[in-house]
Amino acid sequence: MKNQGKSKYRDDISGSEDIKICKKNVIGEFLCHIRQIRNYTMEEVCPGICSVPTMSRAEDGSRNVDYFIVIALLDRMKVPENEIEIEIFLDAREYEIYCLRKEILILIQNEQYEQAEKALAKYEEEVREAGDSSFLQKQFVLYQRGMLEQKRKRLDKKEISKMFAEAITLTAPDYQQRFEQRKVLSTTELSCIAEIVFYKENSSEKEDKLKEIYQYYQWCKKREGVFPPSCRKAMQYYAESLYTAEKYKECIKICSETLEELSTTSKLENRCEMQFLKAKAEKQLGFQREEQRAAYEEDLKSTYYAAMVFHCKELLKEVKQYIEQEGIEVI
Repeated sequence: MKNQGKSKYRDDISGSEDIKICKKNVIGEFLCHIRQIRNYTMEEVCPGICSVPTMSRAEDGSRNVDYFIVIALLDRMKVPENEIEIEIFLDAREYEIYCLRKEILILIQNEQYEQAEKALAKYEEEVREAGDSSFLQKQFVLYQRGMLEQKRKRLDKKEISKMFAEAITLTAPDYQQRFEQRKVLSTTELSCIAEIVFYKENSSEKEDKLKEIYQYYQWCKKREGVFPPSCRKAMQYYAESLYTAEKYKECIKICSETLEELSTTSKLENRCEMQFLKAKAEKQLGFQREEQRAAYEEDLKSTYYAAMVFHCKELLKEVKQYIEQEGIEVI
């Protein structure tokens, strides 16, 4: 495997008693801090991941908990894995798996699908005996494979939807009930729900379900003080369904809210898609003033350039074709 030098160093470091004690204390304090400032109870966070006593002992530093269980607990509290900087406390094994997870995400994002497929197969092999977190490793594989197949467009929609359904039931077998009753769900679980709804055949049913997801995210904001990162993709699906139904004002509203939320992060995510969709909806409503038309053209140009810089091949092709039809010149 890669990072053998770093792994040996981590074996030496993480094996010391001081580091082991520090790991338990720091991670436990971090879990407790996040839970308290976001007003969660252990009973809300733990279901499907670990027992309440396990989380309690993790928080007070009396027990080491599998790193990936910690990740899942934080995900329930809307702290994304890529914002957690506790790699220094990972042992060699955990660190290699952690690096492989990051590699898979980057490969899928960069549309390097064959390499991503190989990395996922390697990941499955590496985590075959993952102990307490085996179900979480399986969830990661199912979710990422679903995202990969969604982009590759090789499988039937029902097969892809099934992957997301299998993924969410590993930690929330009663997810539909939990969702309807406004119980705490993780970012990953909410993403799975959005993807399952996205593949519904009935457009009006899909719109209604996406509206329910939108309302759940509003509840999250009020209840937890944050929008889950998964809301950005779900809101894209909702805005697209509104656009298809010719509900352009509602579409623009959702796009604007999502773009405002995206302004809180430096990451691209689906910023280009939302900006493009918003511009198209504005065109459908018509322009009352010349300034509106000018702003529309600038939005299209900035979307085009961003898609080019960040190598969003499919979107770039779509935006370029649209701009050419509109007679807008880009360098």
